[in-house]
Amino acid sequence: MKLSTQDRSTLIRRAASLPTGNVERRAIIAGLRQADAPERVTIYYTGAMGNIAKMEGALTDMSYNGVAGTVDYIPKGGRRERTIMTYYSPFILVVKG
Repeated sequence: MKLSTQDRSTLIRRAASLPTGNVERRAIIAGLRQADAPERVTIYYTGAMGNIAKMEGALTDMSYNGVAGTVDYIPKGGRRERTIMTYYSPFILVVKG
């Protein structure tokens, strides 16, 4: 779940006002970390020679402009973002988890 900037700032201020080690402070910090974490997904798409390829990673964005769609993700163990476009791969299935 994405937090608005205002909600995030309010939670950070609240956590900062609590003593170190406080249960509520720890819960707020853990929740903020979890909210910022990208969603883990398994992506199936049409690869070379029409085979179905599988890629695990963290979903960063999905979009569709009326003509073609894109799935942006960071591969498991990778550091930079990659994109799969429906223009080149007409079959894309994104599964959470």
